[in-house]
Amino acid sequence: MNDLLDFFISRVQSQYFSGFPIYRSEQGGFFGEYMKIRLLSRFDEFGDGQALATLVGLTALGTPIETGTLYRLSPTSQSAAVLDRFIRSIHLLNFLHGGQHYRPLYLTVSAALIDEVDAEHGRTFRDILRRLDLDDHPFGIVLPDTLTGQPARRDAIAASYRRYGFLVAMNAAGGGIVPL
Repeated sequence: MNDLLDFFISRVQSQYFSGFPIYRSEQGGFFGEYMKIRLLSRFDEFGDGQALATLVGLTALGTPIETGTLYRLSPTSQSAAVLDRFIRSIHLLNFLHGGQHYRPLYLTVSAALIDEVDAEHGRTFRDILRRLDLDDHPFGIVLPDTLTGQPARRDAIAASYRRYGFLVAMNAAGGGIVPL
């Protein structure tokens, strides 16, 4: 398991998240830390072997913290986008560790990242996948609900993610996700 963490640190963390610590949990998975908040992964299965990776954030006292609150704590807009990618990378690390065979694995992106990145959505995350030798695995991106009322912007962002090989979805009104 240390080999996996060393692999991740050398290939991804050192390039993108050097200021964001990663730890191995007592249960064997991995978690990140951001402003003393523990960032954990949860995988919710649906459909034919598909899954959605979601964030579980816990304060130092073990109290859950809402994802939106976590992003509002980010001191600068740049750190919000880095935090978003760090969270998705923690999910990837746990995906690699757990040996899950989710096909595809969907990962959410935050409104903070969407607002900060002007173009080429998916480019940086595709590079992270290449560094982890996950380029051939199908991954989906779940766009934030804030784009629901902005169909032209949503479609342009979805097209950019597709250019980088991602499936794209939105949250469904009754729960779950729906492809775009």
